[in-house]
Amino acid sequence: MPSASKVALVTGAQQGIGRATALTLAQQGYDLALHFLDDEAAVVALGEEITALGQRTSRHRADLVDTGAAQRLVEEAFETHGRLDGVVNNAGIFHRATLDELTVGLWDLTLDVNLRAATFVIQAAVAQMRRTGTRGAIVNVSSVAAFGTARGIHYSASKGGLDAMTRAAALDVARDGIRINGVAPGMVLTAQALEGDAREELERIAAATVAGRIGRPEEIAAVIAFLLSDAASFINGEVIQANGGARMG
Repeated sequence: MPSASKVALVTGAQQGIGRATALTLAQQGYDLALHFLDDEAAVVALGEEITALGQRTSRHRADLVDTGAAQRLVEEAFETHGRLDGVVNNAGIFHRATLDELTVGLWDLTLDVNLRAATFVIQAAVAQMRRTGTRGAIVNVSSVAAFGTARGIHYSASKGGLDAMTRAAALDVARDGIRINGVAPGMVLTAQALEGDAREELERIAAATVAGRIGRPEEIAAVIAFLLSDAASFINGEVIQANGGARMG
C-alpha cells in the first residue's frame, strides 16, 4: 500500500547535510527513501533514528555516476513507498585541485556526480510525479562555490551548472504544479568540507565572515525542508543562499 505520509528521497543521506535533512523531514512527518553509496552502516543507524520518530524508511545503494542507476534509484523509491512527494539532490563530491592539478578524469567525475546525476534524478522524479498527478517539490543542494572557490574550478563549474539547471528545469515543470529550487550553503562543517583542509583553516576563514562561524548541517536542512513544504508554494526556480552572509546578492 502507498505510504500514508509524504515521501521524500534524499541522495547522499549517510552524513552531513543529507543526514540532517532526512532527520528534519522525518520530524515533519515524512517517510524517507535514503540513498547512499559506501557507508551502509551509517544509513542503517539513520534509519533507526527515523523509525524511532514513527516514520518509515528504505535504503537504496546507487552509484550516481551511472545515469541508469540514478534513474532506477527514483523508480525503486517510488515502488517501495508507493508515492514520491519530494526529492533532495544532495549527493556530491569535491576533491580539491588547482588548475595545474586538474585532470580530465576529475573534471568528468565531478560534473557527472554533481550535475548530470542530479539532472537525471529530476527527470525520473518528474516522470513519476506527472504520472501520479503529484504536485511535488525538488531541492538541489548547490554551494556558494558556484561563484568561485580556490582549488575548485571543476566544483564551481558543477555547482554553477546545477544552479542554471535548477532554473531551467523549474520552467519546464511549473505548469505541472512541480516546484524545483536550490539551496546554496556556505561553509558548513561536514566531512566533505574537511577533505583536504584542516579544521583550523576552515574556522579561520569562517571567523572572517559576517556570521563569524561555520554553519551547521541542521541549519541547511531547515531551509531544504522549508522549500519542500507548502509554505514555499510560491517559490520556484530560486537558489537560496544559506551562507551566514558570506556572500550577498
